Amino acid sequence: MATHAPYKPQFYVVALGIAEADAAYPLIRAIAPEVSSGDWRDYVRRRCRDGGFKGLFDDNDLLVGLFSYRFGERLRQGRVLALDDFVTFELSQAAPGRKLLMSIAEIFARRSGCT
Repeated sequence: MATHAPYKPQFYVVALGIAEADAAYPLIRAIAPEVSSGDWRDYVRRRCRDGGFKGLFDDNDLLVGLFSYRFGERLRQGRVLALDDFVTFELSQAAPGRKLLMSIAEIFARRSGCT
């Protein structure tokens, strides 16, 4: 009898722009069902002016997570990266996609000069 190794999804993270707003909307509805698609598009335009988005894709090139970010400054910490709208859709309780997305956020913050 053949045994199969458990499936381990592979993920990658890339910057998202205004063009990807519609693809991200179902994820946003999971955390903010009251937000209309028009309100979401307006928010994406504003956020892309003062920050941006990173998207988590699975090995089938499906968008399964994202976060929005903006830069700020704190008296005690200096330059900081503020994360908003952090959401992932995963069936695994181990949450490898969420872990990768958070790791990418931390790397991105350091490379952007944040404390």
